[in-house]
Formats: sequence, structure tokens, C-alpha cells
Amino acid sequence: MKKIISYPLFLAALILVILTGCQTSQQKVEDAQEKVVDAEQELQEAEKDLDAAVQDSATDYEEFRNDIELKIKANEERIAELKVKMAKEKKEAKVAYQKKIDEFEKKNDELKQRMKDYKKDGAQKWDSFKRELNHDLEELGEAIRDFGKDNKE
Repeated sequence: MKKIISYPLFLAALILVILTGCQTSQQKVEDAQEKVVDAEQELQEAEKDLDAAVQDSATDYEEFRNDIELKIKANEERIAELKVKMAKEKKEAKVAYQKKIDEFEKKNDELKQRMKDYKKDGAQKWDSFKRELNHDLEELGEAIRDFGKDNKE
């Protein structure tokens, strides 16, 4: 008799364990599905952020490139003005004057080529490139202005 009572009790306990295990497994599946949904949402948000960052980067690049082109054109105009002034100089001064103008033109062309050849290579390198190119352009612009002033006096 004891065996008959313990067998149904054993079966009931076994069913209870199985059902509990199934519920736990079902809960784990549901949790995993929720995590997948959350991960997909995070991925979509990250993609949107990346798209916005890329757009900002492209806009920044275009604005910087346009600014640099304006500065280079301004340098070219100043150099052209120096050439006109050089024509008025004495023959002896023209050689030194022409040499300096050639240096300005070469440097301006090099800066133009650096901008044209730049390949996007990360935000940190971009910031460094912008700083260096701006600095070099400012120095050249000042040198051209100062040379024009020195020769007026």
C-alpha cells in the first residue's frame, strides 16, 4: 500500500517540477525576446546617431573646404597685386621681388593641394588637420600682407 500512495505522490511531484521548470524556461525565453527587442531598438538609435554624426561631419568638411578655398583665393589676389607692384620696381629689385612672389605662390599651391588630398581619417586627425592648415594659411596670408607693406614704404 505504501508503494501505491508514494507512486502518485511521486508523479505529482515530478509534474510539479516539470511545470515549474517549463515556466522558468518560458520566462527565460520571454526575457531573451525582450532583450532582443531592446537590442534592436538600441541598434536603430545608434544607427540614427551615426547617420547624424556622418551628416554633421560632411557638413563640417564642406564648410571648412569652402572657407579654405576663400582664403586661398584671397592669397592669390594679393599675390596678383604684388605682381602688378613688381612691374613698377627697378630691375635690380625685381629679381628678389619675383623670388618672394614665387615662394608665396608655391606655398599657396601646396596648401590648396593639401586640402584637395585630405582623406577623412577620424575626428581627432580631422581636428588636427584643420588646425594645422588654418595656421599655415594664416601665416602665409600675414607674410603676403607684410611683404606688400614692406615694399610700399
